[in-house]
Amino acid sequence: EPPFVRRSPHEVLAAHVTEPAPAVSVRRQSVPPALEALIAKCLLKQPADRYQSAEEVVSELERIATPSGGMSPAAGMAPTARAAAVPTGRMPSARTGMLIAVAAVVLVAGWFGVAKLRGTKGVDPNVVLVLPFEFSGASALAYLREGIVNVLETNLTGEAGPRAIASQTAIAQWKRKGGAEHGLTETEAQVIARDLGAGQLLRGSIVAAGNDLVVSATIATSSGGRPVQAQVKGPADSIAYLATQLAGQLLSLRVGESADRLHSLQSVPPTALRQYLIGQQALRDSRFSDSYVAFAAALAQDSTFALAAMGLWLAQDWSLTNVGTADGLGIAFRHRDRLGPRDLVILEMASPTRFAGHPMTIREAMDVRERLVRNIPDRPEGWYIVGDQYFHRGAAMGLTREESMRRAVFAFQKLLALDPRVTYVQRHVAESFLGSEGIARSARVAESLGAGAVHLSIAARVRGGDSTDFGHYRAEIDRLGPDELTMVTVFTAGTPVSDSTLARALNSSTDVVQRTNLMLFARKAMTIEGRPAAGREFGARLNRMGQAPGAMNPEGVVYDVVFSSRDSIAGAEAMAVVSRDLRPEAEALARPMFSERQPLFLEGLWASFRNDTAALSSALRRLDAMAARKDSAYQAGLAQLTAGALRLVASAGATDRGLTARVDSVLNDGPPLGSPDMRTAMNLIVARAWERLGDARRAAAAAERTDNIEPAGVLDPIVGARELGRLKLAAGDTAGAVSTWRFYLLRRGMAEPSQRKLDDEIRAKLAEIERKKR
Repeated sequence: EPPFVRRSPHEVLAAHVTEPAPAVSVRRQSVPPALEALIAKCLLKQPADRYQSAEEVVSELERIATPSGGMSPAAGMAPTARAAAVPTGRMPSARTGMLIAVAAVVLVAGWFGVAKLRGTKGVDPNVVLVLPFEFSGASALAYLREGIVNVLETNLTGEAGPRAIASQTAIAQWKRKGGAEHGLTETEAQVIARDLGAGQLLRGSIVAAGNDLVVSATIATSSGGRPVQAQVKGPADSIAYLATQLAGQLLSLRVGESADRLHSLQSVPPTALRQYLIGQQALRDSRFSDSYVAFAAALAQDSTFALAAMGLWLAQDWSLTNVGTADGLGIAFRHRDRLGPRDLVILEMASPTRFAGHPMTIREAMDVRERLVRNIPDRPEGWYIVGDQYFHRGAAMGLTREESMRRAVFAFQKLLALDPRVTYVQRHVAESFLGSEGIARSARVAESLGAGAVHLSIAARVRGGDSTDFGHYRAEIDRLGPDELTMVTVFTAGTPVSDSTLARALNSSTDVVQRTNLMLFARKAMTIEGRPAAGREFGARLNRMGQAPGAMNPEGVVYDVVFSSRDSIAGAEAMAVVSRDLRPEAEALARPMFSERQPLFLEGLWASFRNDTAALSSALRRLDAMAARKDSAYQAGLAQLTAGALRLVASAGATDRGLTARVDSVLNDGPPLGSPDMRTAMNLIVARAWERLGDARRAAAAAERTDNIEPAGVLDPIVGARELGRLKLAAGDTAGAVSTWRFYLLRRGMAEPSQRKLDDEIRAKLAEIERKKR
């Protein structure tokens, strides 16, 4: 049986990463100590600590199988039993027996290992592995060593010709085998190619003399054979052209592919290409701000550079300080004619609605991504998109948190098998273990993966009682940039360390865009932490920076006030901004506009909060007019859903089981409402409706459908946690309620007096549960 059993999938994964394998003698006491030690070594966490080949295991088995080696012939079973176990005439040789034993050990060890990168079909003769070139010359051009892999991959697309292994995978495996430090022998390079399923191997060298390059390369089968050689010369700023020439020469000799097909990057200005390659390098190293700057610079040189736009999107996806500052996916989609077929698949996975031409539910979009990733299984970016969506949005489409994280980690493991050094994915794996008591475990997982997750390390010590004094962590924090400081702020929320790192992030931000994003983030953080007055102060600071009210997410403020903070002053100010976008009712009823759907929902929600039945009825009339329109069935259906959710707020819908079930069913797929906050708000409304109807189980399921993909949103899962814990308790899930509430209280350590009363009620409930346990 596997080393770790009778646990949830999440607990098994955590055990594999953080716990030593149990001794075999725990399961079978008769196993000899020497054999037990051998198996234990096979299951050590670090590859370097295990046997390095099957031959080593065989030799050790042969040694311990002798009487002096620690395992006598009688070890483990009596001689008669051993003889009886082997049919007459079929006694295996000692060597065969050893190999069978090795096979068994390898099967056990496989529970800890990464699956082979190639499938059962073996190598594909039409797939090329391009490894980083050897380089000599000026250090300013050293980026070309890895950069040429990107250039060649972009041209080798597989469309009527050979296809390159994803550059991210190729470079990661090259580094893993020591290529960056001491280079690789031809045999070592061939092994990597075969493991990746590549039938061909392309290697080369770049010699820089001043600004001129001599680029040489060979291509051969990954099993050896006579290589084909080629060489090109030219200035460094024509690397795309040189690479195309080089590939054209090699492929025309090797497989008959003409050079005129390799044209994807030929039209890119040299300065733009240089920035693109620098951005790719920074992205691999998880330097998101640096990569964002480089990709933005590439687009400044060539505004149609679709590959740079996709890089910008991925860098921005992880940079809290640069969020929302550019539409990388939109740029890439507009200029998708400049992408190869495999990059087009990545773009469609990132933005399926653009390709579909209509809105999609979260579940529909995930179905598209799951289908497409099977077409490009060697592209790490594809597995990242799948995993990241499940990580952030699985709950919004009705999956339990455990199932969402299981699917996310599965995709991330696929990615890490291709490129083990993607630190931001390693961090996501670690963060999947977060919970009421999970920060310490997440930190251990991150450390075991080598993720460099400073935010988890500091948070684990702060939560563990090490210190809440910012100065205690100053040496580590001094090395962090705005993005990393913001992550520390998130994970130490509710402690003085969080406020100090936030202030430091604001002081180190480099431009008005970063400062604005950090202020928006800070206002949200204060809301979640139960500090509405502090949140208003950050809003005032944004005003003093000259930000228009509409840029400060007034919708999010209204949602927060209604469902969390009850700060009616902030709500009235935000609602005044929202209402400016609504036309007079008579005009709206004559020509209803779908763009007013969310403002009308907010109007009705705010009216219900203030017990204004007339305003609530007005909002419903206008939404009903939208739902009656015939020109867009999809948008009309969303208007009908919005009206249904508002009717559940009204007293007339308080006991309407049919309406509650209909709204609940639509929300379970994650409809495209345009705002994660709006979706979460509707789910909380449905949860309250089920609670009124006496169905605590369905109420808890609805409350758990939170959507936290947008950093600027307010209704983070933490906001609904207060209600979710109560509903879980009512549904009989005491453990779930305790876990939810403890996680909620972690971030409420500095709540203002107006909020502390709500939290004290939860603390009293937790104390009561503990007393009942005793």
